[in-house]
Amino acid sequence: MREIAKNIYLHRDTCNVYVIETKTGLVVVHAGNASVLKKISSLFPAEKVIACLNTHHFRPVVQGLPLFEENNIDIYVPYWEQDMFAGTTGFWQERQTWINYDGRWDRYSPIKSVKPKGYLRDYEKIEIGELVFEVIPTAGPTPGAISLSFEIDGRRIVFTGDIVYAAGKVWNLASSQWNYNDAYGICSWIQSIREISARRPGILLPCHGEPMFSPEESLDKLERNLMLALNYRARPEEIDAIKTQECSGLVKVTEHLYLDGASGAQTFYLISESGKAMAIDYGYEIPSLRPDKHHFSTRRPLLHGIKPLRDMFGIEKIDVVIPSHIHDDHVCGVPLLQRLFGTELWCAERFTDLLENPYKYNVQCIWPEPMKVHRSIPFGKEFQWEEYKFILHPSGAHTFYSAMIEFKADRKTIVHTGDQQGFSDEVNRSDRFFHNYVYQNRLRREEMKDAARLLSTIRPNLIISGHWNTVRVNDKILKTLHKAGTEQIEIHELLLPINEFDWNCDHIGAEIFPYHLEFPGQDQSQSIKVKIRNPFREAKRARIQMVLPEQWKATPIIHKIRVEPLGERAVEFVITVPKELQVRRQPIAVDVTLGGHPLGQIAEALVTANWPEETRWGGGAWG
Repeated sequence: MREIAKNIYLHRDTCNVYVIETKTGLVVVHAGNASVLKKISSLFPAEKVIACLNTHHFRPVVQGLPLFEENNIDIYVPYWEQDMFAGTTGFWQERQTWINYDGRWDRYSPIKSVKPKGYLRDYEKIEIGELVFEVIPTAGPTPGAISLSFEIDGRRIVFTGDIVYAAGKVWNLASSQWNYNDAYGICSWIQSIREISARRPGILLPCHGEPMFSPEESLDKLERNLMLALNYRARPEEIDAIKTQECSGLVKVTEHLYLDGASGAQTFYLISESGKAMAIDYGYEIPSLRPDKHHFSTRRPLLHGIKPLRDMFGIEKIDVVIPSHIHDDHVCGVPLLQRLFGTELWCAERFTDLLENPYKYNVQCIWPEPMKVHRSIPFGKEFQWEEYKFILHPSGAHTFYSAMIEFKADRKTIVHTGDQQGFSDEVNRSDRFFHNYVYQNRLRREEMKDAARLLSTIRPNLIISGHWNTVRVNDKILKTLHKAGTEQIEIHELLLPINEFDWNCDHIGAEIFPYHLEFPGQDQSQSIKVKIRNPFREAKRARIQMVLPEQWKATPIIHKIRVEPLGERAVEFVITVPKELQVRRQPIAVDVTLGGHPLGQIAEALVTANWPEETRWGGGAWG
């Protein structure tokens, strides 16, 4: 072990392990194979190791963590890789090995779970002893990797993980392929280099390689070399991702309404006279190329729009965000805004509960982090933010859990329609729209026509949306929308036997809430709600029976109720599980009969009880 800077020591192991000496104890960065603990006991016999921080999940970097845990040392790991540390059982059970086009190096994940003291969240400043570490999002070697920055004696020191090995070089380029035959990791790597450079570090301390005392030179050379690799590959989407990052800013729509050029699903900012900003939607940053495999580390939201808001208006944070709908690409950044800036979330009543309790639902594209809703707004009721007045309206042509947002700004009436339809550039026909309906999003065939009728009533000057160009509204646009809505009804009524059996377009006859049902500790009983839909045009008697594993109980086991024509009803059951049960994602079902018509087990939920791994996704309870 050698001292490389004041009170910072390097121990060579399966990776570089760093030991920082502080007044309150020793802080270790990277566990390695834990041989550092033996070295510490001989070199610092009177010192206590108070924490072990880790930059990414590769086994040679973290395989010694169970020994740190045995010694009651606090463990901190990257937030976006938590299932790889704390949920290894589920992670390895779920990891695909056949017909595998997922290029991430997740096979280098730990094989034994630990229980972290805390997770290292992007942009967070975390106090360990008297040290304050900034967590820098630095994807590249892995999608969820971080770097750690802190200041000592006026010098900024950055633990870079495997971002840089030496000037212009990386330890492992193979891990930059996240998909299949791609360079998505390189695109993120370049972005990460720029994040580190922006902190103006004095020393770089890599996971592999020698400490670097000329950081600017090392990082600049590496960025140039990675760009050579991208240009050699000549894949337009990869080159465009870097170009977009370099030139992204705010695009003026009206005097006070701006489009965030770095947003994936489009974020719009409304600027008040008092110098505040409201966001409509806040999802992914556009340079982020995401693999086909949906792991949470590959759907990692990053800040965007904050710097141009600061540069143009002196605005340091987003005051309020209003989402158009619940899909991840429109809301995944909201928890980040709430954590960093205290941003308030205002949303339609229709999907307030879903955003606050995502585990209760099973619809497509749900973001798993619960969000605090500060204001739940009913449809049709005017509300105000600063000098601007808004009304939310029912939407649903893309997802039931959505709202059209009407507001006035700069003497114009503007409606944000979310993702309910695209415009003619998508199909190269001026008389048609790009239809964006999704059946599992609880599609109702009449929703498009209802939206068209509403827009004809409002007659906005502008339509803005989640993914398409701003539209200046005229009679032709409104007529085309109405035509599209009428055709949507006609086509589905041609295809579906609606006069005999009508579950509308989504064909969902029952749902169980919560979908993810958890029994923590000794709590053996939980209530669930079952909602059923009558597809017949006359009232029916319904028989609803729970289907459970042996030794589980439902109270009652059967409900018998009347359901009105094409109506909905909800009933409650209490589920009781055996006291010593330990299970993860055990399916249960509900068997429904309507008016003598046996419909079968048409809804399910997933039960987790007393599972020792606590991550909220991947290997944990919800997954």
